[in-house]
Amino acid sequence: MSISHFHTITYHSVNSPSQLLVDNVAKVVQGVSDLLLLLDIDGTLSEFHPDPQQSFISNENLAILAELQNYLPVWLVTGRSVADARRLTAPLKLPVIGSHGLQCDTLIDSYSLVDIDLAQLQQINQSVINATGDRPHWRIEQKPFGVALHFREHPELADSALTIMQAIGHDFKEWQLKAGKCVYELLPQGVDKGSAINHVLKNYHPHCRPIFIGDDVTDEAGFIAVQSYGDTPNKKGSDIKGIGVKVGFEPTHAHYYVSDVSAVTDLLKGLLTLCQS
Repeated sequence: MSISHFHTITYHSVNSPSQLLVDNVAKVVQGVSDLLLLLDIDGTLSEFHPDPQQSFISNENLAILAELQNYLPVWLVTGRSVADARRLTAPLKLPVIGSHGLQCDTLIDSYSLVDIDLAQLQQINQSVINATGDRPHWRIEQKPFGVALHFREHPELADSALTIMQAIGHDFKEWQLKAGKCVYELLPQGVDKGSAINHVLKNYHPHCRPIFIGDDVTDEAGFIAVQSYGDTPNKKGSDIKGIGVKVGFEPTHAHYYVSDVSAVTDLLKGLLTLCQS
């Protein structure tokens, strides 16, 4: 079990991203026709909260997304389960890629992008419970496709959390360890946000220009996917190029960044203004 990819992304950015502001968004997106908007939730649409169950999306952001839906397709791409994404975005009805790319819910169809061993999932969940004991400073979240160990309220426990999850993952070779902001998760091998976004592009929006906005290390695969969309082994540099937007100032593969959640709100307002013009 390794998270070397996490360290590679965290400590080695591949470019110097440009700041994406309302003032330059029109030039960057080059019009809104055939644009596909893909959005993370935590740290992007909602502020990062010590307790994931206390997070919420502002009424302002929900209202902007409701309007944007009238002009372009909007998908959520989140580490949360589809059900949790639905709860946070109610009463909106948006298609969702959930559980870091493991679930796909198009509003018409809902399915898994990988097979999952439910018996092993239960074993992993019990192993995490046993390893952490009955201590309130750990938050264990069993998702439909994985188990997450949160330590948002106690970031000093990062090394302990990593040790626990690596040890458990060592016994489950078909599962992978993913690192996020104050969380480590064990999930089935084979899918991430990048591969899930490629699935959406191929099967639902093949001629759209994707823009993906996210804040966490798990979003990096999504930035790579949208920014290389259209490339083939024989032809690089297709006219259909996606846009990756990092929320925050950490090293990233994204070509663009915004400072925080409020800047995401401003960016969405700018897109909506473009759509309405």
